[in-house]
Amino acid sequence: MDELQLQTLPVLHGATVYATIENGSSEFWNSNSAAFENFNPANQGYYGVACTEQSNQGLYFGGMPTAVPSGFYLMAFWRQIGGSPSQYDEQIGFQQSLQWTAAPSSTPLGPLAVAINAIASLLPNVPYFQSWTGTGNAGTAAGQVYTGEVGWPIASIAIADQVLSVSTRETNTIQVGQTVTLDGASIGAESPINLDGAWVVTSASGNMFTAATDLPNAAASNPDGAFVIPSLRPFAIVSSSAKAINAVINTTGGAAIWNGEVEVLFENDVPEQYQNDPVSAVNQAQSEFGQLFLGICQTAGTGDYVVLGEMPETVYEPQFLSGAEVGDNTLRFARWRALIRIPWGLKS
Repeated sequence: MDELQLQTLPVLHGATVYATIENGSSEFWNSNSAAFENFNPANQGYYGVACTEQSNQGLYFGGMPTAVPSGFYLMAFWRQIGGSPSQYDEQIGFQQSLQWTAAPSSTPLGPLAVAINAIASLLPNVPYFQSWTGTGNAGTAAGQVYTGEVGWPIASIAIADQVLSVSTRETNTIQVGQTVTLDGASIGAESPINLDGAWVVTSASGNMFTAATDLPNAAASNPDGAFVIPSLRPFAIVSSSAKAINAVINTTGGAAIWNGEVEVLFENDVPEQYQNDPVSAVNQAQSEFGQLFLGICQTAGTGDYVVLGEMPETVYEPQFLSGAEVGDNTLRFARWRALIRIPWGLKS
């Protein structure tokens, strides 16, 4: 958080500033691929880490991307001239030899963590899951699978001079150019403005990000129960169930047979043309859910993917949230959710 720092001299106010991160091999950090690469002009828009001016003093801060591995890095700071980073931007400073220590990797340990990780790794490799999420490949589809709480609670929202500013209650990993979804968010006391939906991030630092808007100015408010979801729907959430883990101990050899259940929640928006059409909305959701269920069964056990000892169980088929529940009383079917339960077993 705020590891990238530059004091401009002479003082530079109100500029759009970003930093690039270069390793010892003269490779640049690409936030889209989450990897270092040789400089590629076509990817220049992914090299910038947004920096925010503090206290109108020409002091700019930016957060080190959490995926950057530990090491020593050279940071160059740039004043952005146009709408996105380009070769014409002005270099305004350096931060040399920053020693960065990445957070330790979270390797799944124990039967339940291994089972959840195995199911979370299976889903992006299901061909229909890739087409359902519009990602087209397993690596990108993995970004639509979560194994914990989805998103960050919103602490405050404000609109000023066509800029929406959102602060989350904790540090987030949102990056410039990312499309995020606001859920349960509104602003304004007397006639609340609904802010739910997709927003493209224009700046991000620490626990705050901004997005462009043509909505009128509104004083900061503290919404209750509003979240920032780090992607667009659809997505899946993998978690433990009430029967998460059990064991049968083999007393003669010390081995154990572990088993339990993992739940997968699917969520998607209803296509706009079906949001007030009960027949089509239900048919569409059931079709999507059925293909997801079938795809899991067909992909499991192939290649290196987890083998399912039993068929998944449908806990509930698509259930709909009306528009009233997400801030729009005119919509009868806004989105749907469905839940399946997948048995697992391991031998130790």
